[in-house]
Amino acid sequence: MNIITSALSALGFDFQVAIANLINFAIIFFLLNKYLFPKIRTVIEERKKTIAEGITNSELAKKQLLTAEQEKSGILERAQEEAREIRVEAMKQKHERLMDIEAESAVAIANAKHILALELEIDRKADNDEFAHSAAEAFSLAVDKIVGEKLQDPKMAREYILGLLH
Repeated sequence: MNIITSALSALGFDFQVAIANLINFAIIFFLLNKYLFPKIRTVIEERKKTIAEGITNSELAKKQLLTAEQEKSGILERAQEEAREIRVEAMKQKHERLMDIEAESAVAIANAKHILALELEIDRKADNDEFAHSAAEAFSLAVDKIVGEKLQDPKMAREYILGLLH
């Protein structure tokens, strides 16, 4: 053992210093283990817990985002379907209104044609009556000139001539 001790002494190793260092190390380790390491472990555990909560919240947020996107898609699809239905209904109402307008226009045109036909008939009858009166008057005058004397009852002669013309 002397050889080992002398070899270690030649290298500058001292057993007393080594034992003192070992005791110092044990005291420092004991103090660190009693006072500092528990706080470090607590901080590390809290940090692990915070990281785990962050990961859990991240996964929850991803699920909520996926759900929100699915809801958004559903809402958009329903809105598009509703818009299509509104357009179809508007086109139906437009078509029905156009049909109503066409029907009303056809009735108005038919009424206008009927009124014009009646007015033309009234004008034609008035013209015929005026012509008949003028012709009767002219015929009565012509008979007066031909015969050379006035008819005794010119009104009766005109009515007779009008009866012949109708």
